[in-house]
Amino acid sequence: RRRRLAPPAARAAEVAPDNTLFVLNTNHELQRLAPGASAWTTVASGVQSFTMTKEGIVYALNDNGQLLRQQHARHSDQWVLSTLNTGVQSFSVTANGVLYDLNDRNELQRLTSSGRRFVRIATGVSSLQQAADGTIYTLNESGRLTQLSSLTSPSRAILAEDARLGEVVLDLVLPDGLH
Repeated sequence: RRRRLAPPAARAAEVAPDNTLFVLNTNHELQRLAPGASAWTTVASGVQSFTMTKEGIVYALNDNGQLLRQQHARHSDQWVLSTLNTGVQSFSVTANGVLYDLNDRNELQRLTSSGRRFVRIATGVSSLQQAADGTIYTLNESGRLTQLSSLTSPSRAILAEDARLGEVVLDLVLPDGLH
């Protein structure tokens, strides 16, 4: 006999590449159901919104302005939750996984490719929004709307900036005979 697991009342849902189901319920709890699990696990409470990258990294913003990241631990099936940033008003992730956040000082920031630190890329920003096509727009305090990004592959400008900060780690695979 199969037991049917009732899903929580959902506001949003995403499925990770390993088939783990993430649901933001109407009580603002981000919950996770692993494949074959018999119970939901609450990942975080007081969550306003969340999104998932194609790699299965979950980003969530809670009511306290904490930007959270949940991902698989290296070489493990365990999920690890960490706080990436505090004082965050909103966030957005491009199709290629670049994370932007707008903090409570109206600074637009981008997470470096190493995932360890944020760099400020604009000040005086009052709003950050993402269109259905993935394009990110910012609205500054003067009312100017700016298209930030519609990238589908890593940008040379982003990689150059991260390299300047010492944040880029590249694995190069060369054809046989090349050194």
